[in-house]
Amino acid sequence: MNETATSVHRRLTTSILKEAGTIPQAVDILTRLPGIIKVTADTSGKWIRIHYDVTMLLFPQLITALEKEALVKEPAWWERFKFSLYRFQDTNIRGNATAKSLPCCSNPEGIADQCRKKNCP
Repeated sequence: MNETATSVHRRLTTSILKEAGTIPQAVDILTRLPGIIKVTADTSGKWIRIHYDVTMLLFPQLITALEKEALVKEPAWWERFKFSLYRFQDTNIRGNATAKSLPCCSNPEGIADQCRKKNCP
């Protein structure tokens, strides 16, 4: 799969894994998910880089796949914050990709349609 407007790169710290020795297993699990373009672990063992298409897969599904194999420990507040941001961004990208008319300030057609439905002034 090539780089597209709906493909994203995410980086997971390996500190969310229960054991450092499970990095190859985590990479293998993530690689098998539909929508994954590429998964690599950096040479220092601190990061897992994930490249995937959000029209087929969202970030929470990545974490769920690792949780099913009991590889993930409870994330700290910073990881929870990043995961929420990634989830929001993925949902937003997917929504924009599947929208009937693209949301844009220079294209108020969608805004005007919404206003008509609500009987705005």
